[in-house]
Amino acid sequence: MNMSLIDGPIPLILQLLALITILVAIGRGRSRQWLLRWILVAVLVGVASAISAALYIRHQGWATGPISFGTMFWIGMFGFAVAVLIAGWRGNGWWRRLVSLLSVPLVMVCGLVALNAGTGYLPTVRAAWLRITGAEPEQFIDEAQLAALRQKGEIPTRGTAVRVSSPSDASGFAHRPEVVYLPPAWFASNPPPALPAVIMLAGEFGHPDDWLVSTNALQTLDKFAALHHGNAPVVVFPDIGGRFNNDTECVDGSRGNAAAHLTEDVVPYLISRFAVSSNRQNWGLVGWSSGGTCALLTAVRNPDMFR
Repeated sequence: MNMSLIDGPIPLILQLLALITILVAIGRGRSRQWLLRWILVAVLVGVASAISAALYIRHQGWATGPISFGTMFWIGMFGFAVAVLIAGWRGNGWWRRLVSLLSVPLVMVCGLVALNAGTGYLPTVRAAWLRITGAEPEQFIDEAQLAALRQKGEIPTRGTAVRVSSPSDASGFAHRPEVVYLPPAWFASNPPPALPAVIMLAGEFGHPDDWLVSTNALQTLDKFAALHHGNAPVVVFPDIGGRFNNDTECVDGSRGNAAAHLTEDVVPYLISRFAVSSNRQNWGLVGWSSGGTCALLTAVRNPDMFR
């Protein structure tokens, strides 16, 4: 389940399968006239598909830098495969039609894998499985389970990731469930110690728990805690998008009051609910992609809250 989706055998096997199915769909026994006419048409459709996709991506502002060659190549191959499927349908036998049909989703998957390789959003098969199925790492619990753990008075050997629903009274921001990481030291006393706090922000087109599902953040935090006798910051993974395709730019605006949600909802909630330190020198922000921009902007705008 930890096999890479960025490089290694899985992307290579998928690409080989896609290319083989396209070659079979073109097939032997075609007339020279058919090949000259329809392969040229398919190439033109593929090029048009890649150019159209690039223009649309730019128009939407989804990418400001160069789009990876792999992504553009497989978008073009998608158009090529569809054109070959349509052009050869009437003259194909049932088995070649089936292979031609199969080539289209295979090429689409290759495009998604290439896009993922450029972003690193789903680095492993396990990360993809968790995201597709909605399953959670075993360290995830809800607030009822957290209350039960507190009642037992036991100190876990590793950190706990708690699904929370922070308030939005101040901001009115409609957000998805968020996650708070509690190190073992948090369970050592009642009330818990005033631990430092870190806000970790995901990027655009993401989920609040991307750091925990798509990276080794959970394992890294546990290792840090283990090296410091269970002590580590309380880490919150808030939602700054509200939904998957909503880019708030980390400001208060027509797409939601994301900035106010961080400073007026999340920070007070962590202090009151999890008794973290209220000293600004014990607070930090970090983010990935647009979340990194958000972390920088939030810190600069609120020097009284973050060091």
